[in-house]
Amino acid sequence: PDFRLESFRSVPDTLELHLRHLAGSFPARLSLTLRGGSLHMRLAADPLVSLPGPFDFPGAVPTRTGQRIAIPRGTGLSWPVDGPRSWRWGLSEAPFWGWQVSQALTGATDGKTGFVISCASPAYAGLSIRKSGSEPSHPRIVQSPAKGRFGQAREAVVAPLRGGGFRELALRHRLHREGLGQVKDWTTKRAANPNMEKLHGAVDWWVQGGNWSWKMFDTLRWMG
Repeated sequence: PDFRLESFRSVPDTLELHLRHLAGSFPARLSLTLRGGSLHMRLAADPLVSLPGPFDFPGAVPTRTGQRIAIPRGTGLSWPVDGPRSWRWGLSEAPFWGWQVSQALTGATDGKTGFVISCASPAYAGLSIRKSGSEPSHPRIVQSPAKGRFGQAREAVVAPLRGGGFRELALRHRLHREGLGQVKDWTTKRAANPNMEKLHGAVDWWVQGGNWSWKMFDTLRWMG
């Protein structure tokens, strides 16, 4: 463990823990709240305190044989918890702020039941898939220093899946983000910033390699 429990107190639906970081010797506060069938977790400390290295939060939920781990990379991937480490094991680390990652979440399911971990922010957090011996692989959320500091509070939701598999996993993550006010439709964005209208109909354009010319855009305009 990266933190030591020093004291705690219980209030309605919430458990507040006072912790101390073992390596950095700074105090932190962990709030655990049950709401809507989900465990809401918030870890906070002085944002300017020095953080010596990464730490696990909220940790790993045990997996079982037959499940697949959700990996929000590209358009979405999954990896069998019973899958071996091999030359294909290139997805063991996936920082949530990287260009190949689409959402700050993970979880595991057999297509019906399982669990989801949804983070409030992708900043300085990432997915790590670990395996020990013949035990099933399990996903962990790793929190990194924010330019050497603790930075913003780290928040996450852990929830069980009740039969909906990957679809329920995605919906629970969306509900979490909606509750934080992070999901905005086109009308809301346009009202806040009229310049959004300039993006209507725009394409997500990627240019890789050096054998291309700006004349390519003239061709695209000509094609409509």
